[in-house]
Amino acid sequence: MTGYADFRQDTKPNILNNYETDDWLLQAGSVAITVVIMLNYPLSTHPCRITINHMINSNKFLATKIPHVVRYWVITLGMVYLALLVAIFIPGIDVAFGFLGATATAVVCFIMPGIMYFKGGPYAGQWGHRANIMALGVAALGAILGIIGVTAELYEVVWGSDKDGSRDDRDSSH
Repeated sequence: MTGYADFRQDTKPNILNNYETDDWLLQAGSVAITVVIMLNYPLSTHPCRITINHMINSNKFLATKIPHVVRYWVITLGMVYLALLVAIFIPGIDVAFGFLGATATAVVCFIMPGIMYFKGGPYAGQWGHRANIMALGVAALGAILGIIGVTAELYEVVWGSDKDGSRDDRDSSH
């Protein structure tokens, strides 16, 4: 925060691009981040694959028609190529973080707590109770804030954020 406060427009969205590229310590940090991302990818895809597989298993038609090994490879390759397409077409890491922040913050901070209170609170499922109405109001507010955040991020990606109307130069490194 203080770096941004001091340098404002000179601050780049990808923090690694704010430093000199010939610094060996920065290069070590870049290698470390690369290793973390490489090792984190399987940890992220495993629960995703399990969830997709569970959804397929809940459908009687799909569960009996597709062999497990084929389903495993189709889901895995689908996730890998979808991630590759996202990495190719998103202009910078700041865009990914913007969408992540707009969606995850709304879901984790507003929508899920409201729904969890409504479903598991002391007045679970009672639509007319004041506490549940407020909980659903918090969830609805989260949905509205999420929509506003995603819309603002889409606007910035499509039209840029310069005041003169020209498209801003985004950092294209990933």
